Amino acid sequence: MSIEEMIEQTIKSVLVETITEALEEIVPKSNVKEVMSVKDLAEYLNMSEGYIRQEKMNIPHFYLGTRLLFNKEDIDKWRLSKSNRNGMRKRLSVV
Repeated sequence: MSIEEMIEQTIKSVLVETITEALEEIVPKSNVKEVMSVKDLAEYLNMSEGYIRQEKMNIPHFYLGTRLLFNKEDIDKWRLSKSNRNGMRKRLSVV
């Protein structure tokens, strides 16, 4: 390996390390998984696993093989849409 190749290799490894460290600082860290199982979702929503399984047709979900899974982003949007609709009903019923 020539000196030029060694310098190039060193520069590349330093750049990769620097970029990786910068991305780790920028990207927000989350304690919640992006894809959740029934158990994860039950804990996230503070509901029982049985209720989640019973109401799954009303909750955004998908299957991976036979595993019932939930996407956190879809769940958050679903919860927001439900709370917005309930808020509208309350406001309309008061008027």
